[in-house]
Amino acid sequence: MTSQLIIHPAEAPLRGSVPAPADPIVTMIALGVAACAEGASRLALPRVPEPVAALAEALRQVGVVCDSADGELVVHGRGLFGLTAPDQVLDARGAPLAASVLAGLLASRPFESVLWVDDAWAGEVVPLLGRAHPLDVEDGPEGGRAIRFASASKRAPGVQLRLPGVRCWAKVALLLAALRASRSTFLEEGLVSPDHCERLLQHVRLPVETSGVSLTLHPPRDADAIRAFELPEVGDVSAGAYLVAAAALVPGSHVTVRGVGLNPSRTALLEGLRSLGVQAGITPRGDALAEPVGELTVFGQGVRGGVVAGEVGARLGDDFVPLALLGAAATDPLELGDLLPGSTVSGRGERDVARVVGVLRTFGLEVLPLGAEGVTTGLTLREPARGPLRATSITTGGDPRLALAATVLALRADGPTTVDDVDCLRQFFPRWVGTLRALGARVEVRA
Repeated sequence: MTSQLIIHPAEAPLRGSVPAPADPIVTMIALGVAACAEGASRLALPRVPEPVAALAEALRQVGVVCDSADGELVVHGRGLFGLTAPDQVLDARGAPLAASVLAGLLASRPFESVLWVDDAWAGEVVPLLGRAHPLDVEDGPEGGRAIRFASASKRAPGVQLRLPGVRCWAKVALLLAALRASRSTFLEEGLVSPDHCERLLQHVRLPVETSGVSLTLHPPRDADAIRAFELPEVGDVSAGAYLVAAAALVPGSHVTVRGVGLNPSRTALLEGLRSLGVQAGITPRGDALAEPVGELTVFGQGVRGGVVAGEVGARLGDDFVPLALLGAAATDPLELGDLLPGSTVSGRGERDVARVVGVLRTFGLEVLPLGAEGVTTGLTLREPARGPLRATSITTGGDPRLALAATVLALRADGPTTVDDVDCLRQFFPRWVGTLRALGARVEVRA
């Protein structure tokens, strides 16, 4: 039986300083690099999110021991060439970044393996990965696609490829596979995607050269070229954005989100907040293994509204959702355009804009979808909300972003709101309810 939340309207401003949950993108990429390292790498994780736990279990199938204890995930790497053949199909459906990590580790190995992935991931990554690595694609027995990696007796060649960018699915797979190539790999993106993988590879002293949208990886020659490392906790700015939206929607709020990753390749969200007139401040707090981190402080002093589109809109990815929620408090029309959603972690995306439009309308907001030829690529709120939102009941369909969105909007409603099917929050923000309560919100959990 799934759980539900009862969210009561905010009776006072939200106030406090709370941590952001661990960034699953940073953590899963670190897992992939640690699997190729010599020795035990330690990743700080007070709570292991479900996508990370699933990837750790898949790595165990190829000989990488992963232990979780005392707030750490310890990964015992096997070096560049030490992975072993899995005795079963590895299932990465619904987890495209995990699929990218596993594909990069399995390609051009001296054994065969099969990886089960989503159709969207296969369509975007396989044509590129197949340029350098022997593989076949077939229909999965229960949907999705089965990628069969052939056994390779020698190192794969280097490649020169142009990637679409925005999402880092293909880039992560290609970079991890390129660690074992015979020659250099050159990649060029249309738009810069999150650069967590190349940052980490540079930190462990691998020769990765970056220049704008281009990067070159020169593969190491030694099996023990990657040394074990320690990754401090890096907070997820995408998850923290929902706390930002909650603070912006409740007048008089003053909320600080600690330990947030401030990677420059994921600044579209922060640019969007500024464009919409949200009163927010950033305090840098140094680096965590090449990832800049800091504090994000937001004041509930209203939202102006405005337009976020073009390159910033495209780079938002799934981070358009918390920005859309700000329309509930905007004094002027709010428009988000040129959106390219498609979650790096969960794989959702094709219908995300339409789903969010539906949630906003359920709360009584006048929202119009934008797009052409049946494809929704944006939304607009032409009329500001007049008074409280309409209390309602929402079923998330297992989408954690819809659960977070409904919870935030409920804080401005005219009565209690019920959000069903919220077990999915464990995937994205494991302590969401406790964090809201720490800020003063009244939230009940019912089985």
